[in-house]
Amino acid sequence: MAQNKRVLYSFSLLVILSLFFTFSIGMAQAENISFEKAVKLGLENNSEIQDIKKNIENLKRNRKIIKTNNDWKIDLGGNYSHRFDESISTSDENDSSISITADKSYKSGLSLNPTVRIDEDEERLDISLTQPIYPIDNSIEDRLYDNKKELVKTRAKLKSLKSTKILSWVQSYLNIVRMEENKEIYAKSVIKAKDNLEKVTKKAEIGEAGDQQLLTAEYSLKDAKYKLKKQKINIREEKNSLKNNLGINKDKKIVFNSDNQFIEELRKKANSLTAEYMKEENLIKIIEKNNNDLQNNKINREILKRELEDLKKEDNISIKLSGEYDTISEDATATVDFSYNLYDSGNHDIDLESKKSAIADNRDKYKDIYKKLKLDLESHLNRLDLDKEKLSKEKLNYQRSQNKLEITKEKYDIGAVDYLEYQDSWIKTKETKIKLKSLKDSILINKLEFINFISNENIAGGF
Repeated sequence: MAQNKRVLYSFSLLVILSLFFTFSIGMAQAENISFEKAVKLGLENNSEIQDIKKNIENLKRNRKIIKTNNDWKIDLGGNYSHRFDESISTSDENDSSISITADKSYKSGLSLNPTVRIDEDEERLDISLTQPIYPIDNSIEDRLYDNKKELVKTRAKLKSLKSTKILSWVQSYLNIVRMEENKEIYAKSVIKAKDNLEKVTKKAEIGEAGDQQLLTAEYSLKDAKYKLKKQKINIREEKNSLKNNLGINKDKKIVFNSDNQFIEELRKKANSLTAEYMKEENLIKIIEKNNNDLQNNKINREILKRELEDLKKEDNISIKLSGEYDTISEDATATVDFSYNLYDSGNHDIDLESKKSAIADNRDKYKDIYKKLKLDLESHLNRLDLDKEKLSKEKLNYQRSQNKLEITKEKYDIGAVDYLEYQDSWIKTKETKIKLKSLKDSILINKLEFINFISNENIAGGF
C-alpha cells in the first residue's frame, strides 16, 4: 500500500512539473513577437504618432463644438423674495418667479432669444432677435472651413510620419540583424582563439613556442572576448532603443532573423514600385501633386485668399436689424441700426496690404519648396544610380577579401604570420560578407525613401 502511495505521489508530481514547464514555455513564447507585430504595435503606441492622433481628435471635437455652439441653449432660473418691513401692511409679502431663457444662433448671423417668465400673478413671454443685414456674418462657416483644412493637413502629416517611422524601424531592425550576425563571428573568434592558445601553451611547455607567440595568443583571446562583449552591449542598447521608439514593453522579445517575411515583402514592393517610377518621364509632377509641404502651402494660400476677400467686403458700413415682443404689453418693436466709420486712420488699407503681402510670400515659399524638391529628386536618383555601382564594387571587395584570407591562412600554416594577423584577416573576411548584406539593406532603405518621397506611398501595405 505504501509503495502504491509513493508511485501515485511520484506520478502526481511528474504531472504537475510537466504542466508547470508547459505553462512556462507557453509564457516565454507569448513574449516573443514578430517584427511585423512590433511595427503594428509601434504605429499604435509611438508617442509622436499618438500626439498627432490626439490633435486630430481635438480638431474633430472642436468642429463639434463650433456646430453645437449654434444650437439651442436653455437656462432655467428661479426667484423668491420676502418683505420684512412690518410698517407696510400688505397681504402680498412674498414674491416668486420662474424664468426659462433660451438662445439660438444661425449661420446667417440671426440670433433668437425667447424668454418665458412665470410670476405669481402673471405669465409673460419676451422674444428678441438680432439679424445682421450687412456685412453678412460668415464667422461660423469660416471657422468650420479652417477646421476642415487643418484636419486635412494633420491627417496628411500623420500618414507621412507613419511612413517615416516604419522606414526608421526597418532600418534599425536590419542593423540589429547584421549586428547579431557579427556577434556570431566574434563568438566563433573566441572559440578559435581559445583553441589557438591551448596549442601555443602546449608548444611552449615543450619549448616549441616562445614568449612572443604565447603573448600573441593570449592577446588574441583577450581581443576576441572584448569584441564579443562590446558587440553584445551594442546589440542590447540598439534593441532597447528600438523598443523605446516602437513604444512597446521591454519584456516583449522581438524575433530577429535575416529571412523575415515582412522585410522580404517590403523588398519586393520597393523593387516593383521603384522600377515603375523610373519609367515616368516627369516625376516632379507626381511629387508636386503628393508632397505635403506643397499641399499645405496651397491650403494656407486658400485661407489667406478667403481672408483677403472678406477684408475687401468691409467698407466701414454696418447695418443690423433687431426686434422685440412682450406678451404683457403686447408691444412689438423693430429697430434698424446703421453705422459708418468715417475715418479709421488707414487701418483697413494696411490690413489689405498686409494680407496681399502674406499671399505673395506664400507664393514665393511655394517656389522655394518646389526648387528644393527638384534638387532632392536629383539626389535620390543619384543615390539609386550609385547603389548599383557600390553593390558591384562591394561584391568584388568580398571576393578580394576571401582570396586574401586564403593567402594569410597559407602563411599562418607555415609560420610566416602570427595567429593575431590570421585572426584579423578571418574576422575581416566574415565582416565583409555581412557588409555586403548591409549594403543590400541600405539599397532597400534608399528605394523605400525614394518611393515615400515621390508619392507618400503607404510603404507597409495594410497598416
